[in-house]
Amino acid sequence: MVLVPAGTGTPDDAANNDTDPFPGSGGVREYRDELFGIVISDISDSAAVMTADFTIPESINGWRVLDSGVESDLCAVRFTDENTGWAAGEDGIIIHTSDGGENWTVQAAAAGEDLAALCFVDSATGWAAGAAGTILATTDGGNTWIDRYTGTWEDLNSVSFVDRSAGWALSSEGTLLSTVDGGVTWSSAALSTSGEAAVEVEFASANTGFIAGAETTLFCSGDSGGSWTAWTGLGSTSIEISGLCVRADNDLWLVGSFDRGYLFWVWEGHTTYLTAADYKKLIDVDFCSDLGVAVGDRLMVMDLDSSLGYGLNLFSLGSGSSDHIMDDMEWVAPQEWSDQLENASLAVDVVSGDVAYVVGENGLILRYDRESSWTAGTSVPIGGGIYQPIGKFEVEYDIDGLRKREYDPAVTMSDRFRFLLDNGPVVDWPLPTRYSPAQLNSLSPQFPIRQILGN
Repeated sequence: MVLVPAGTGTPDDAANNDTDPFPGSGGVREYRDELFGIVISDISDSAAVMTADFTIPESINGWRVLDSGVESDLCAVRFTDENTGWAAGEDGIIIHTSDGGENWTVQAAAAGEDLAALCFVDSATGWAAGAAGTILATTDGGNTWIDRYTGTWEDLNSVSFVDRSAGWALSSEGTLLSTVDGGVTWSSAALSTSGEAAVEVEFASANTGFIAGAETTLFCSGDSGGSWTAWTGLGSTSIEISGLCVRADNDLWLVGSFDRGYLFWVWEGHTTYLTAADYKKLIDVDFCSDLGVAVGDRLMVMDLDSSLGYGLNLFSLGSGSSDHIMDDMEWVAPQEWSDQLENASLAVDVVSGDVAYVVGENGLILRYDRESSWTAGTSVPIGGGIYQPIGKFEVEYDIDGLRKREYDPAVTMSDRFRFLLDNGPVVDWPLPTRYSPAQLNSLSPQFPIRQILGN
């Protein structure tokens, strides 16, 4: 992302200007990025020291990046309310929050098998499933996790419970396990996928369950998983299904990808689909109430408000491929800023009609607030806000000749710039050495620092 002048001039205008510390001529002293809402204004004229006022919003369209405190890939996320949740992933790591993601604690260190799925039926009782037949269980909110014997070495990619006793776990090879004692013991259940890889199992009730096959087959059970019927109403087998959400026993959503992302809706046996624009692939999807979120190459927020016509759209789509573009639907809000995320989004949990969480590579965690109370232009801690895991954005300016500098809150700050304090003057900061963002905050916590442009 490159900031451009808000007025006249271009970055190239500064190429032969060794007195202007920032690109642009003709008195340009404000730069902005419309996508992210970053504004740099009141830029100084000094060639020795650059001063600027950074205005950086704390959220984008209701989305914020949270500090997970870990760098492991997070492949699963589950919340029992808007504040209490868990994320799990690489090497068996499990982290927990009780304050809406503001703080996370490690409950299981990254020293085991990769975990791919989480399920909680209340704030105390939950399970995690993963590689080599791993299933972990907790009855105290994750303070302790017990490794349960499953009898299989296949990688488990999904787990679903309807209460504290009845549950199912699924491997990609199509092995289905069931339990009636909260996961203390597991037994193989009858399921034949005819060689089709299995993606996810989810039960809408104690009797009714669904399994998504990777080649668009849906397997349906009405007897608690005792028997399964294959349904091929989704159509093309070239699309690889990767995610399933069961809103009710007659209302299912699936995502998958081929050359681009596909979103399927199955309602009362009727099936239709949408495709993501710009060849963006989709990995997972979840709904709660009338809020839905799909994740992958681009985040998609969906508002199932009938006044926006989502049902009508889906039932009356034309035969042309252009009629099925997801991004063009009034009830779908594509989050184009998420294309800039350096770490891929892997899983989503929509907790309520107002809040959702997304996890991904390198400890990425995002929170979405439908009616966000965060406002643009307020101060944020160094390294905080939406920009922390998004990574670097480049700003060109001229101090010792035109060059590119990068602001990267994950690395170190510069020792050669002034910065503006909220409600205060521009001041020099004595930085004899290079400090991390956390160290800078600890040096002077009384100053609500906006942001610093790194060297």
